Amino acid sequence: MKKAHVWFGLCLLLALAAVGSAPVAQPAPSNDVMAGKGLSEAGETAQRALSSGDYKSLYGVLDEAAQGQVALLREKLMHFVDTSGLTDDQVKNYCDGYDPHGEFAITSVTDLKALTDAQFLGLTSGMLTLQAARPSENLALTWHLVQKSVGLMQARRSRMRHLDMLPWSGAMAYANRADEAIDLVFSLEDGKWKLSYFLMESGREEVDFTNFVEQARNFNKDRFRWNPRDRYRMDEGEQMLGSARDYCRVEYSKTGSEADTVKAFDKADKEDWFTGAYYKATKLHVGFKGDWNAAIEVQPTAGTKAYGLMKFQWASGNSEIEWFETQAELEAGLEKLKNELPTDDGGDSSPSPK
Repeated sequence: MKKAHVWFGLCLLLALAAVGSAPVAQPAPSNDVMAGKGLSEAGETAQRALSSGDYKSLYGVLDEAAQGQVALLREKLMHFVDTSGLTDDQVKNYCDGYDPHGEFAITSVTDLKALTDAQFLGLTSGMLTLQAARPSENLALTWHLVQKSVGLMQARRSRMRHLDMLPWSGAMAYANRADEAIDLVFSLEDGKWKLSYFLMESGREEVDFTNFVEQARNFNKDRFRWNPRDRYRMDEGEQMLGSARDYCRVEYSKTGSEADTVKAFDKADKEDWFTGAYYKATKLHVGFKGDWNAAIEVQPTAGTKAYGLMKFQWASGNSEIEWFETQAELEAGLEKLKNELPTDDGGDSSPSPK
């Protein structure tokens, strides 16, 4: 589902009397600028940059605070790379998912560190992947200005509300006939309109400046094992596993026989009941001695190098999914699972398998 345009609940012209306490006034620009002079030109520049994937131009129109957020995120990522022991291959795989046409050709930690702030924005914001995903016929469509507002704007971030400021801002929205959308928010900086927030949506793809900035909350080594393209496809794999688990539990409930359940699953597997565009749930494993009763593998069918294993309990349906980089690693994990013994507080209340 698409997000509502940014000013719904965001860009409200507020009377000062409606605020609990008087906002702190900013130094007032000229009346013409406050009335919106120059905003249309700034909007057109940002719209062209965002819709064409021109990250250099987009970075150039960001306001000082937005550029600061880009620099801070880049510094945090580089610190994480330095302290986590990431390999060149892991960095390359991560960056490949953001760079479908190889514009930056990142192959090592050194290459990643050499990016400028503008290049870092282009790579990790998703601008390049969105452009690659857009249908070719959309690239030449005309963008139309569909909404424009100027006035006092409630701060987007709740953490900023303690400042009790309502900055004078501008907001613009563009759309084309393919229902692609761009939302832009501008602040006044030295009497000029500068970009403080952007969002572009095309089908299921989007580039959202807030999501870009908040990436720092999710830096962990596991994230670099698979790139964003792989993660998207792995979501389908997990859906296939969930469907296969539910089917197996229904079959098991009929007879309480693991052998009969395996036969039923094998039949469904041959008929591709649990096959998606990128993943296929296959091979039901049973006969475990530990807390888990069964496990199902999911195998990639189209390019992604990630292999999944869902272990689950018959009665409760409790389950966990683990991903592996190779089939050999999955098989090693499966062997470990077969040798596990039940814990004091684990296990399942299922009847003993027949």
